[in-house]
Amino acid sequence: MLVRASWVLAGVAACSFSTTIDNAPDDGQTLTITDDTFGDGTVTDGVAAGTVEPDGFVLGGLHARAFQSALVDNGEDFAKVLADAAAATQLGAGYAQVPTNWAGGRPRGLGLTADSTFSVVYDGELLLPSGEVTLEAQVDDRGLVQVALDPATPTVFGPLLANTSSITFTVPAAGWYPIRAAMTEDSGNARFVLTIVQGQVRTTVDAARLRARVTSSPGLLVYAWDGQGFVGERGQTSRPTIKEAFGISAPPYDLTASFDRFSLRFAGQLRIDTAGTYVFGATLGIDTNDGWRLWIDGNLVAHEWLGHPDLAVGSVDLAPGWHDILVDYADEIGNAEIAVSMTGPDAPAGGTIDPARLRPVVAFGNTFTVATTASTTIADATSTFVTMPLPGGPTEVIDAVDVGFRIDNQDMTTLQVTLFDCGAGKVLPVNGTPSYHYFPADKSCAGKPTNPVVDWQLRLSDSAAGNGLFIGLGSIRDYGVAALYHGGPKMPFSPVVSYTSGPKPTPGARRIAAVRAIGDLDGGVAEIAVRSAADAASLAATAFEVVRDGEPVDMAGEVTQYRITISTDGWQYPVLDSVEIDYVVAD
Repeated sequence: MLVRASWVLAGVAACSFSTTIDNAPDDGQTLTITDDTFGDGTVTDGVAAGTVEPDGFVLGGLHARAFQSALVDNGEDFAKVLADAAAATQLGAGYAQVPTNWAGGRPRGLGLTADSTFSVVYDGELLLPSGEVTLEAQVDDRGLVQVALDPATPTVFGPLLANTSSITFTVPAAGWYPIRAAMTEDSGNARFVLTIVQGQVRTTVDAARLRARVTSSPGLLVYAWDGQGFVGERGQTSRPTIKEAFGISAPPYDLTASFDRFSLRFAGQLRIDTAGTYVFGATLGIDTNDGWRLWIDGNLVAHEWLGHPDLAVGSVDLAPGWHDILVDYADEIGNAEIAVSMTGPDAPAGGTIDPARLRPVVAFGNTFTVATTASTTIADATSTFVTMPLPGGPTEVIDAVDVGFRIDNQDMTTLQVTLFDCGAGKVLPVNGTPSYHYFPADKSCAGKPTNPVVDWQLRLSDSAAGNGLFIGLGSIRDYGVAALYHGGPKMPFSPVVSYTSGPKPTPGARRIAAVRAIGDLDGGVAEIAVRSAADAASLAATAFEVVRDGEPVDMAGEVTQYRITISTDGWQYPVLDSVEIDYVVAD
């Protein structure tokens, strides 16, 4: 018989994509099975609990927890290390942590306060080639490594590499495998370097071979900069929620040394269980000269930020599911403190967002910044150009940008400033006096590449001779652009998620008439495959048939099984709500 695949990809909350019969004969009664719990199947690189959704990841390293104490002894095992870690004081945690040679230093972003007598416990996934593999470790002073190689039971870890040079095992198939590790540094050089050896090929385990699966991990990522305006990037850490009080000190993440004029960006996702109106705001404690702004799903909701009229609280209607949340904080001088509050149907008492409702999946919050403190003279009675070459590739596209610059010793009545970004150029409404000029959260280039054919530029056009207010000419300095972007290699979601159902009873079925998958693909591509047999044992030995447009599929049996595979670019978030199977029985 002929089965036609019809893919309906409307950009709405509930669309369907289905396989249906083309000119099917009227040979019986059609019955329908609806699968909307996904409780009896298996999912790969995703979760299946009421819906099927892709897993979330932080790429470029492992999840790490740090302790200012010695946890790994000679002859240690992981059970003892983990028990000791649970009883010890954890100073901090972070993602994208790569074991390496720190020489006389320490890993940053984990809250450590000294270069000696510290321990780090790692977990995540390691990309391995297939076949016989030797994993080497260079450890100073002591370390443990374990890899789980059985895909059926990925939490059962294999042989232990403990203070030995290498261990050899057989990898069943190339791919990602759970890894856990721990190291202790006493004093002197700190080193924990992993190397994959296969034949004559030696590959150092770097950021490209490490990731952390954070689908159900609590908390947010926090990016730190030494300067305001997201200048002087220092790395990232993780925090349970957005409630911090630093006093007059630098944030205790062991990232930025700045105790004044630093920037923080809290990024991740917020889970909403009950639809409704939610109100967000923030407080800054005793110091009101700092700035903050809060974004939900890429939109500014509330802010007290340079260039915006203050909006101390803001409301937004949210549907159930995961929503992108981003909070920017800019410290000026003195006390540094921020506490974000949320009220609404899901909000807890006191308003502080529960860490269990947050996860460090960053689909909105990646940052490119280009800035300079150098001073450029503004030429008299002509045009002066300064460039701001944002990095990025063709798949990294803008969500919003901040542009800023300082002009000194300039007659502003004779000056016009034009920004050349993704368009033909726009005149900026600069202040009437020489000062700092700032244009935040501009979305006019949203969806355009961060790195256009021509670099971003500012043109300063002076229309009269003698433009300096004092001796000499005017100048521009502290100019730059900070771009929020998405796309590129830092994909937050699994690019392929596959769900295979359990056997579905189709008693007396003469044929399968249709399989409909209902959900929101978010621009992804779905493939439906089915198989039928007389019983479950026979079903397991039957091959799936992918239903393709216009190709015949003829199957009938007492049980039927389906498989849905959805592919995306790693930035899309498809959600499968239910699957319906139509089958025909005799009248």
